[in-house]
Amino acid sequence: MSSIILESFMRLVSPVQSLEKGLVILERLAAAGAKGLTLTALAEAMDIKVTTAHNLLKTLRLCGFAEQVDKGRYRLGWKALSLARGRLFGPVIQERLAALVGKLAGELGEAVVLAALSAGRRVVIARASGAGVVRVDTAALDARDEGFWSRVTGRVLASWCEPQELEAILVDSGLPAGAWNGIDSRELLAHRLAEVRADGFAAQTADDIASIAVPVRASGEWLLAVGAYLPAYRLSDETRQRILDALRQSAARIEQCLAHAAETP
Repeated sequence: MSSIILESFMRLVSPVQSLEKGLVILERLAAAGAKGLTLTALAEAMDIKVTTAHNLLKTLRLCGFAEQVDKGRYRLGWKALSLARGRLFGPVIQERLAALVGKLAGELGEAVVLAALSAGRRVVIARASGAGVVRVDTAALDARDEGFWSRVTGRVLASWCEPQELEAILVDSGLPAGAWNGIDSRELLAHRLAEVRADGFAAQTADDIASIAVPVRASGEWLLAVGAYLPAYRLSDETRQRILDALRQSAARIEQCLAHAAETP
């Protein structure tokens, strides 16, 4: 083979080899979970030079598919996790999640919504109606299109998401302003999101509707929020605690469902 032909061949093959190595890195990082891998361990496992592993990781980091958690240690980035979430929400899993949401709505007698974060937007995965004569129509509520920050599930998603995902939310929806306690700066938003994380839930009463939501998460691989909606006059301190307890129990069941789905080829 002439040098010219060989050079042309290598130009064609090298990008493919780099892509293959990059995909292998993602597989290794996925297997390592939230703790990630050191650069040296990754290079040794793949039998490549540390400099090669570093250059590949640099590209993956710039694209959001990998992130550095501390000096020399890496794990999957937010874009890779978003792709994983998309796989988990296939038809079969959505059916199981809908069943769990329906079960919770039956236990509470109130409307329930399960939402996920996708490209900075709140996406409803499943919803179920309450059993009372007077009940909240969550589909009609969402149809008002009052924005990401007006829903407690959105606030929960923003409170527990990765910094890059929060940036995507802000690009798409801006600061909450009138939709949430007049929050009109990043500093105020960061403070309020920290309060939600400390409380372990988000709650609000507006337009005669009370709503409470908690996070659903596991192993840093995905993030959802499950929330209950009811007429405000039915929300007493006792009812509030009962709903919180039920939401947390349901979140644990959903986490188990998704963990099983992640382990299933």
